[in-house]
Amino acid sequence: MLEYLANGSYKVYYMLKEDIIIGYCLVAPGGRRLKCSTPLDIVIGPYYVPPEYRNNGYSKIMLSVVLNSLETSYRYAFAYIVKTNTASLRATQACGFQYFKEINITGVFRRLEKVEDGEYYVYRKAGRTSNANENRVRIDRTEALNN
Repeated sequence: MLEYLANGSYKVYYMLKEDIIIGYCLVAPGGRRLKCSTPLDIVIGPYYVPPEYRNNGYSKIMLSVVLNSLETSYRYAFAYIVKTNTASLRATQACGFQYFKEINITGVFRRLEKVEDGEYYVYRKAGRTSNANENRVRIDRTEALNN
């Protein structure tokens, strides 16, 4: 997986197979385009795998690798997917994201705005935080579930 920075504001991850780019995934800070996110969050998307590489689980692998390799903490990871893209919806759900709301992309700056019946679904997943107390609560809950 290659990673490129663009203007320090977002990252693009490229998935390679035998030195051929077979997919990419953009990760941006929250609190900008997606109104329901905050600067404590990240926004995943768009991500893309060309048709000739689909149906091999690459989207799920790419999302998992990207989320696990981020060097930043975040409260939530948000992903937005066009409603008709069932393969991406399945991959996002398989990575632990849950339905959150619907949005449309609007305006010159392509803001992601909440609407009643949008073109896109937004999915959300709890993230990694650097707050020691929040980490302790998660550890305690995990230990309680395992006992």
